[in-house]
Amino acid sequence: MQQVKNDNVKFFEENKYVKLPQVLNSQVNQLLYEYVKTSAYKCKLIQDWSYFSTHPNYYNIDDHGYFDDPQAPGDFAKYGDMFFDTLLLGSLGIVENATGLNLIPAFSYYRLYTKGSVLESHKDRASSEISITLCVGYTDDQWPIFMDGIPVYQEPGDMVVYRGSDVLHGREELKGENHAQVFLHYTTKEIRRYDGRSYIGLPSIGVQL
Repeated sequence: MQQVKNDNVKFFEENKYVKLPQVLNSQVNQLLYEYVKTSAYKCKLIQDWSYFSTHPNYYNIDDHGYFDDPQAPGDFAKYGDMFFDTLLLGSLGIVENATGLNLIPAFSYYRLYTKGSVLESHKDRASSEISITLCVGYTDDQWPIFMDGIPVYQEPGDMVVYRGSDVLHGREELKGENHAQVFLHYTTKEIRRYDGRSYIGLPSIGVQL
């Protein structure tokens, strides 16, 4: 017997994206928002020579993140964080239910966008075949993501699931102080499990992010 498709699956199939409101509750959102902000501040301190002058080799891009992501120069970002890679695994059922697909976890990523940031419209690489952008917190105003030119607004806890390698997506200039987004990426290809890593939480293996 053919399985009846839910409304989210129907919308996803027609539009290549679907919004899932309030997947996370306010307490979890606040925890994740503070985690992103404190991770960014920690990375900045560690990169500051005067702060770690006695340990000049302490900074590690895989452990601490970076501020030179070419998609958002100057904004903090981190690949494969153990915390968010675990969320990647835990969210698998939610994403499969919203897309009607059997999926394989690839990798997580997160950014703390800051005032003036612009995310140029783009499509993602193959390991981001099915992607989530999750809002965990922001200051001031909502900052929509455009899916093939259509603005989609998010409150903390809202997920947008989309075909990352098919849908043209981006954001216009951020007017507020900051905006924290977590990205969870999945694929239908076994060869891209964990983005080629042995397991979650491990560094990238030289892939172009």
